[in-house]
Amino acid sequence: MKKLLFLVLLVFGFASAQISRSYIDANDPIVNKAVDFYVSYIGQFNQDDAVDYAKYWSAESCAAFRNPDLAVFAISDTYPTYRLGVQTTIYYAKRIREHVLIKSVLSYRAEDSTNTVYAILDHYIKIPSGGETFKFTAPLVLNKSQYREKRFGNIDYHFPATTSFDKRKAKQLQTQLATILKAWGFMPVGISYYFTQSAEEMSAMRGFEYKYGDEQQTPSGISYPEDRLIFSTGSGEDNLHEVLHVYFNPMYVTSPVNHALIYYLAGGLGHDFQWFINRMDEYLQKYPETNLSQFDTIEPKDIMLHIDFTVLGIICKMVDEKEGVAGLKRLLGYETVDALFLKEFNLERKDWDAFVREKIKLYRK
Repeated sequence: MKKLLFLVLLVFGFASAQISRSYIDANDPIVNKAVDFYVSYIGQFNQDDAVDYAKYWSAESCAAFRNPDLAVFAISDTYPTYRLGVQTTIYYAKRIREHVLIKSVLSYRAEDSTNTVYAILDHYIKIPSGGETFKFTAPLVLNKSQYREKRFGNIDYHFPATTSFDKRKAKQLQTQLATILKAWGFMPVGISYYFTQSAEEMSAMRGFEYKYGDEQQTPSGISYPEDRLIFSTGSGEDNLHEVLHVYFNPMYVTSPVNHALIYYLAGGLGHDFQWFINRMDEYLQKYPETNLSQFDTIEPKDIMLHIDFTVLGIICKMVDEKEGVAGLKRLLGYETVDALFLKEFNLERKDWDAFVREKIKLYRK
């Protein structure tokens, strides 16, 4: 997800979005007012001030989620979807019972005139009555009858009603998590965990008909530690990777080792960490010119491989085998990878390549 986001930002940039609504039927004044409301809301993200979600979203939606707009940070957990520098085209607006449903396309037109669609969104706007004003309703609130809830341990699971809950996987997550929490001294916290089997189901849950990356069928997820909120696709009830972000990010998110440590402890993309070591070994055989002295800036040709997390995960493995959690906590204290390699191994950057290759050969299976 992180590398996918990097490519989105690289290609689409950060310009203010342009909004087109030339395809809207202007015969219904309620629909027109709802569209004006939508355009006003999207325009808030072109400003530097924080968006007042309570002004735009229903009380029920705000009560369910600290940030009721589940689409705004779905592509990036730190940068709003609506500020990715694209053309927003409203192509559908129609009354659906007590709401107006607005469908919009977020796209980018390159200099060669090719058009890339990276999101198709559905927004439901409640038609006001009495002294009320227009307000968005979160899709998960509006369509809550389509989802089930199940509490297991400290986790509240939410999933499509057509999906069976796997108690075995939920128990497996609790067992793994308990071991890590005890070792690190974390206290259990309540977590809201939304999961689906497919990317399409997850997009619908969050208000998309499509978003950039949905065509990838590998397990994925995104976490919001401040909200203790997780969205997971393809991993079912035991996406330990995203759960650990809820615990580790509040303390260690600025550490260059934090995400790599989570890969070491929990794996990612549906695989354990050993899979990434083996994948890294295969990658170096295929691309022997790869310079691992620059591992922290390399964009790999293999989208399934996170070279930076794999290399630093191997460092975590080395230290963990000798010193356990105390050593891992020390690694998390380094502000840069250069400082880590110099202090831990007395290595300058130019010497990293040979050192890392040796460790990959040692740990591959």
